[in-house]
Amino acid sequence: MSGHVPAPLIDSVPDYWAAPPTEHHEAARSTEQLTGRPGRPFRRWAADHLDLFR
Repeated sequence: MSGHVPAPLIDSVPDYWAAPPTEHHEAARSTEQLTGRPGRPFRRWAADHLDLFR
């Protein structure tokens, strides 16, 4: 992975996984501003596209 990802980013991943953010309001607003549609949780997106994973 270090051949493709900067070391500081690799080092920060365990910290992120230890305490992931609980609020995603800003991301949802950004998604809507970029796509014109409200954002949706990954679980919903994955369920809507389940056939792509089979």
